[in-house]
Amino acid sequence: MVKKYRKLPVVIEAVEWTGNNLREVIDFVGLHPFAEKWTWEEYEKVVKTDGLKIFTLEGSHMATIGDFIIKGVHGEPYPCKPDIFAKTYEDADAESAQAAKYRACVEALNADSMRPTEVRKIMEREGFVIDNLDDRWQKFAFTLYTMLAESASEAGSALAGLEG
Repeated sequence: MVKKYRKLPVVIEAVEWTGNNLREVIDFVGLHPFAEKWTWEEYEKVVKTDGLKIFTLEGSHMATIGDFIIKGVHGEPYPCKPDIFAKTYEDADAESAQAAKYRACVEALNADSMRPTEVRKIMEREGFVIDNLDDRWQKFAFTLYTMLAESASEAGSALAGLEG
């Protein structure tokens, strides 16, 4: 039976191969024993002439300029084409910034005296423009804001009913 699977959210390390950062790539993945027969200058010439070869668990793969060299979940290096990388990975540091914005909104929601207008101001200050519901964080923030606004409205109606 064919089933669908979701890729687990795993943070990986990667470096983009620019053609001018061989030392950075080798520091990242390590020099394969095969290349130890050359001096560094000879190795640089080989890479310029023949291309950068990455030794993976499945064998060697050529990395072209623009590829991302990734360390997999077991520390194994492999090249990844930029278009696939862009569809598969996002900047983990940027995700942390989004998470901080989310936390600020949640803290605002948890404050006893916070009103929906105040929460909206905090959301806008934190960069949640509630008109881009394609962005998952903004969608989440909008949902939280809506829930708070509905709760405040219900509480206001309940208070009005008690007073009347």
